Amino acid sequence: YQRRVRGHSQYFSNFGPVISNHLAMAELKLDALYSKLDELGKRKEYSQALVVADQILSSQVNEKEAFICKCICLLKEGKFEDLLKFLPTTLEVSTLAYKAYALYRLGQGEEALNSLPKTKPSTLELQVQAQVLYRLNEFSKCAEIYTRLCEEFKLNSEEIRTNLVAALTASGKLSQCLDYVSRNKELLTSSYEFNYNVACCYLAKGDFNTAEKYLVDSEKLCRELFSEDYTESELQDELAVINVQMATIKQLRGDDQAANVIYEVVLKNNPSDVSVSAVASNNLVAIGTQTKMQASRKLKHLFSDQVQKKLSQSQKKSIDFNYCLSLLEANKFELCRTMADSLQKRYPDDELPVLILASLQFKEKLIDQARITLQNFAASYPSSSVTVQLTLAQMDLQQGNVKLAISMLESIDSIRNKPATIAALVDLYEQIDDIDGAIAILDKGLENLPEKSEDKSYVQILRKNADFKFKCKHYQEAIKMYTKLLEINRKDAAALSHLVMAYSFIDPNQAAQYASRLPKLDPPDDIDTDALENLNMRSIQRYLLIPNDGFQNTNELGIKRKTERVKSS
Repeated sequence: YQRRVRGHSQYFSNFGPVISNHLAMAELKLDALYSKLDELGKRKEYSQALVVADQILSSQVNEKEAFICKCICLLKEGKFEDLLKFLPTTLEVSTLAYKAYALYRLGQGEEALNSLPKTKPSTLELQVQAQVLYRLNEFSKCAEIYTRLCEEFKLNSEEIRTNLVAALTASGKLSQCLDYVSRNKELLTSSYEFNYNVACCYLAKGDFNTAEKYLVDSEKLCRELFSEDYTESELQDELAVINVQMATIKQLRGDDQAANVIYEVVLKNNPSDVSVSAVASNNLVAIGTQTKMQASRKLKHLFSDQVQKKLSQSQKKSIDFNYCLSLLEANKFELCRTMADSLQKRYPDDELPVLILASLQFKEKLIDQARITLQNFAASYPSSSVTVQLTLAQMDLQQGNVKLAISMLESIDSIRNKPATIAALVDLYEQIDDIDGAIAILDKGLENLPEKSEDKSYVQILRKNADFKFKCKHYQEAIKMYTKLLEINRKDAAALSHLVMAYSFIDPNQAAQYASRLPKLDPPDDIDTDALENLNMRSIQRYLLIPNDGFQNTNELGIKRKTERVKSS
């Protein structure tokens, strides 16, 4: 998803009252030109204002106000290269902020930062610096500058406070962000962009419901602000970013169909903000409703200079990865290999390029080479290779090497004590008839977790441990586990019933005592006793498997084995 950060061209504000500086001038023509320039600025007719500014500067080279107005016009018109050509001058006016902003908009972030003063920057230069840092993913530094502007320079405009929320969210300082929001609640009733950024903060927290609420408020305020002055198409253009974020929430909730509809509508309206179109296109491809060729073409269009200049580094990365995946799925092996190699060099510690390369080698039947590719990455980046190591374990299983798969799973420190990993290991140990190994894994899992009743992982592993030991007829050990479960929750009927059954094998009297605690079940009122009496043994045998050596419960716990798929994000 993307966060709404207002571009700092707004800080190069409308020209303001420039006439008053020239009322004493003898040249009436110059007064008239400045009057016209002022009116054009108020009406945001920047192309015409640019012509007037040039007229003033052609006769009066040292007119500072006209110089600044021309800079603003060039910025507003998006003529950044023309601005850079115009700026070299001997005029004693600070032009560093204008130069830095032009470089930033041309995608030259590092050059923009280097062009700004290192000491005693103006507030305008600080605002441009913050915007550049945000685009370069230096979110913490960006947030520091906005905080300084608010606290030190007392600049508490809606735009700066809105951008501070975006920077705090992007830097992961979510608690600090929400605390700041609580101290600026008045903006929640007046600024749709502030509401949008608050929604992004809650989305980053995983609180989809609250995020959705603030997006609804953002849309409402946006409509109230622009409904009278905008046409419906202009209003939809302004709402596009809100709609895409709403679709993102639906997609994260698993409602791909609803998200798909919103993305398609937004793209059909062709929003003026190309970054909004890029996010919608990328997320639409991620849903998977596009054909392989459609996905590849849709993502390829996002690599134009016009689009790339508007995207953050994280957005570019997501699009790069998705495009590489689309090439793999479309069986464009050479293009995929070239891009995956490039991505691996740019993001050496990221798993996805390596997984794509290994998948490509797997498709080409180069199984051993795929394994070497994965093993090399896992050895170089053990802390960031969980999915790679899981893939290696899966390859071992596919080749029948269950012991190697077990060894691989047990070596992944970050997930070794997770309930899902322990359950998988127990299942694998069962496959090789190593019951003691399975029990050891269950016991070790409990040892490595804090014994807390509110810890879901602890309760899950404790129950799995108890059920498995009961299944393996280790009744004494199972009793200890079920007793602990009942200590955590006295109303745990499943644990109590299993405890009764376990005691029935070793201490019937104790089993009877615990059985008295079982909840009583009232018989249903609609039992047909005549039908029950008329049941014959043949009909009963349809439901009971009766071996020659008597009744045996082959699956006492009713556990079904299930293979879980790991979904890469």
